[in-house]
Amino acid sequence: MGKRTDGYALWERAVHRGGIGHTAAAFALLDDVDRLASARGDDVLSSLALSTRASLWRQAGRHRRAAALDGRALRSVGVESPTGDVWRRAAVSDALVGLAADHLGQLRLAAAARLLARARDHVDPDDPGWPAGRRPRLRVEWVSSELAMYAGDAVAAIGHAEVGCRLAEIVDTPNGTA
Repeated sequence: MGKRTDGYALWERAVHRGGIGHTAAAFALLDDVDRLASARGDDVLSSLALSTRASLWRQAGRHRRAAALDGRALRSVGVESPTGDVWRRAAVSDALVGLAADHLGQLRLAAAARLLARARDHVDPDDPGWPAGRRPRLRVEWVSSELAMYAGDAVAAIGHAEVGCRLAEIVDTPNGTA
C-alpha cells in the first residue's frame, strides 16, 4: 500500500474511536486525515473521511448535514463500479450506504432502498477482507435491517441482522483477511 498506509490507518483509528463513542477524538483524527488527503490529492481517503464525518453527524440525528457530506464523498470518488482498488470500493460503498441511511433517517424509504441496492452492486461478496469486503457488507446489512424495521417487515429485519452478526463475528488474521 506504500504511501497510503499511514493515512488509511489513521482513518481506521477514527472509525474505531467513533464506533466506541469517542466522537470528539474521531473528529480530531479526521481533521488529520483531511490534511493528509488534501496534501496528497487522495480523493479516496478524502471520501472515506467525509463518509465517516457523515456517520458521526447521523448518530447525532443530523441526517441532512450527514447527507450533504455523503453526497460530497460520493462525488469525490464517482459511482462507477470500482475494480481492483480495495479502498476505492470501500469509499464508494461507504458513501452509498451513508446516503441510504441519511434517507432512512428522513423517512424516505424508497430512496433508501434504491441506494442500498446500488451499494450491494459495489460490494464484492467474495472479498473476505475487512475494508472493502466484510465491513461494507456489514454496513449494507445493518441499514437494510433498519429499513425493514421501518417498513414493518420483522422477518426481513431479523434476516439482515443475523447476516450482519455473522459478518461481525469473523475474526481477521494478521494479513487482514478472514
